[in-house]
Amino acid sequence: MSGSTIAPGAVRRGHALVLCAALLRLAAGSDEPRQCPEGYVPGSEIVFACGPQDGASRVAIARNVSGADVVISIPGGVKNADIAFAAAAGTALEASVLDPASGRTVARLGEGESAEAFWPSADDAAKVAVRMSRKNASALAVTLGGRLPGNLSLRLSLKPPVGDSSAAGASSRVDVVQATTRYDSFDGCGGGAVPAGCEVYDAAEARDSVYRWSAWVASEYPDAASAWSGLCEGALRAAGLAASDASGLPRFLWPVVWSQSPGARESSVPWQAAFRYIDALKSEDMSVSKDEFGAAYKLAAVGLSLFTWCTSLHEFHAKQAQAWKSVSDGKEEVDPSRWKDIVWPGFQPPDHFKKASAADSFAYLDSTNTGTISEKDFGSIWDLCGNNYQPDMTTPPLITTTTIERPPATSAAPSKPATSLRSSTAGPARLPGHKCCLELRAECLACQTGLTTADFCSRPTSERVPGCWTSSEAPGRGVCPYTGYAYTPP
Repeated sequence: MSGSTIAPGAVRRGHALVLCAALLRLAAGSDEPRQCPEGYVPGSEIVFACGPQDGASRVAIARNVSGADVVISIPGGVKNADIAFAAAAGTALEASVLDPASGRTVARLGEGESAEAFWPSADDAAKVAVRMSRKNASALAVTLGGRLPGNLSLRLSLKPPVGDSSAAGASSRVDVVQATTRYDSFDGCGGGAVPAGCEVYDAAEARDSVYRWSAWVASEYPDAASAWSGLCEGALRAAGLAASDASGLPRFLWPVVWSQSPGARESSVPWQAAFRYIDALKSEDMSVSKDEFGAAYKLAAVGLSLFTWCTSLHEFHAKQAQAWKSVSDGKEEVDPSRWKDIVWPGFQPPDHFKKASAADSFAYLDSTNTGTISEKDFGSIWDLCGNNYQPDMTTPPLITTTTIERPPATSAAPSKPATSLRSSTAGPARLPGHKCCLELRAECLACQTGLTTADFCSRPTSERVPGCWTSSEAPGRGVCPYTGYAYTPP
């Protein structure tokens, strides 16, 4: 079908059918994107596979949040595509079709009822007709007539209702949009090829991303229950859905929770990979349950315990192969029984770090949920740390008294000499008359141990402690997940 010979009546009828399907699916509540093969995760809410396709998914857009727009990549080779979006009444949708190579806007549907253009140009022999129309403010459709000669991007955004952008509660609202996709064929997908929109899933990389998120969420909420209430139930309420213990948080709402972490917004790991990791902690069912969320909440504490295990392994083994042979007893895998009865009981954490349970530590290592620990799983932990530190907590650190100024306890209290956490021999390094803070951050743990923050952070066991990180993904402050779980003061 040539893009220059599309009959307007046929376009309107086609759009009406696609919009009807989108509205029906919105009512039905379908939210699963098309599946990717094993080892991949959907990196987009629309995945383009071979042959004719007809699928649906749900996306969530947070109002008044920068970068909350949904961007869908449409690969070259897709033929005669219809993509429709439908939201609840009262939601005003806008859409733009963009050329990612040039950054040019090909067509944009704002307040009008329709828009159309040819791409790359009307004179190009391989052109496609880009037509956009809407049924109402909350439902619109995009038709690409012909075979795409290159990639296009489709950006979906919300238009703030007049007088509502500054209204109380407007910024916390989340709009749920149903996306429906149809196309005749996709020439860019050869036999056995991975569908466009699927990305390689690295479980260890996803775990590390969730680890950093865990450190942040534990700094904002004192326990998993309050974090679930504030983040997950908050997202459900913002989307107008009833919070349910049984159903958990559906996949399409996870980016609303995930994006609240400063590190998540800067991470190279997409939210889809983080969701996949957390969703598989108990049972993979396209939603995050309370139990899965709780396991993710304390992941940083478990990770710190395994990090100290890593440093102890490096003390006794120069090579990964030697350490693995000792841990696995020469077998290809470590099963839960050997880990629980033999491997984990033999480890005593150094530097006053507390030991995670055998079950939690095993689950952390088994990032791919195979039920066993492989040499590859083991290697992901072995590579985290070095072997240049020998813990020695037998000699008390030295302190010296200086006149460093610090904030007084009350406005009327006179200034007192403070303590410089430098080398000396007088005992634990803590401010006179003050107890060390018990939060999971470098300055608190350094105080408890009797070291300067710099000395504490220089130890390999402390490399992943919040406050020792130099990455932009480090949280600003941290409250220890389950006080005393990751660290026990001396």
